[in-house]
Amino acid sequence: MQGDMPSVRPYPKEWESDELLPMGSLKLRPIRPEDAEALKTAAADLSLEDSRLRFFSPIRSVEPQLLARLTQIDYDREMAFVLVPSGGETILGVARLVTNPDNISAEFGIAVASDLHRRGLGRLLLTRLVEYARTRGLSELVGDVLRENVAMLALAAKLGFTAHPGESPEIMRVKLRLA
Repeated sequence: MQGDMPSVRPYPKEWESDELLPMGSLKLRPIRPEDAEALKTAAADLSLEDSRLRFFSPIRSVEPQLLARLTQIDYDREMAFVLVPSGGETILGVARLVTNPDNISAEFGIAVASDLHRRGLGRLLLTRLVEYARTRGLSELVGDVLRENVAMLALAAKLGFTAHPGESPEIMRVKLRLA
């Protein structure tokens, strides 16, 4: 009888980890519905330039419907990891992947608090996202990055991604073959 099977995969606690970075002890974990307010604050706290580099246009606020969609996720189709201080709930960074309908590849995006760049948070988040994608059996991870976002392009290259021209001249598409 299928009534015993949950219709939505439960929160994947097995992906929680405690991380020690030079800046201190952090918790890396999947996003939860109760992260909505912290995510709203994190988005509002991004500099306009960081917001533009991540979302391709400056964003000052996130509508409630979008917050719900970003925090109440279907863990079978997507994953979002947040990085928070140990014992805290302030979101310092978030990495997200959404599996394409083919269930073979996924698109990703990352944002790190504007005042915490170059401290290893982006690398930690993207590394975890790659681990997760491999565990899911995905073949490819792709992301669109503005050409001027040299820090993201450099991070992607360090982790083995290749960069290719995107759909428009200002965008590069980074790809990592996982299989």
